[in-house]
Amino acid sequence: MYYTMKMEDACLILRSYRKTISIEITQDADLLVRAPHRIPKTIINEFISKKSAWIEKKKQLVRERQKNAISKDMVDVVALKKRARYIIEERLNYYVGKHGFRFNGFKITSARSRFGSCTAKGDLNFSWRLILFSPEVMDYVVIHELTHLIEFNHSKRFWAKVEEFMPEFRLHKKWLRENSYIIR
Repeated sequence: MYYTMKMEDACLILRSYRKTISIEITQDADLLVRAPHRIPKTIINEFISKKSAWIEKKKQLVRERQKNAISKDMVDVVALKKRARYIIEERLNYYVGKHGFRFNGFKITSARSRFGSCTAKGDLNFSWRLILFSPEVMDYVVIHELTHLIEFNHSKRFWAKVEEFMPEFRLHKKWLRENSYIIR
């Protein structure tokens, strides 16, 4: 069971049956504190005070990311979806021809954080937002999903196959993890 309590300076406290206090900065640059039910507010405030430098650093980072983010009204989404469909289909055909992958079909989605997915039936889904990334990062996502047609998990064998198809995949995976906030 959760309940919330507002504090000054955009701080939200979620209390639950947990044993420790944790803090995080939300996408809106607000402070979220998770705390046990019975812990006094004074202890929570002390914890926040001790972490104030970290909190301010993270809030500033989130604010900078917000300034640099691409919003939906800044782009022509319909045109980008059409372009994404064309380019992703081209890349799929290239890798199918090169490595012999077999899939049912693919769709372009509006997903914000899941850039690609693969179903057990062999259907592939890709976010139109991939079009905003470099061709190498887009290829990494395409290869990642195509590899799921062989290994439907993220085991060592899966990653070995991805590396076989794209030896430098770790660079693109890291870039995506660190920079995907740009298009959310």
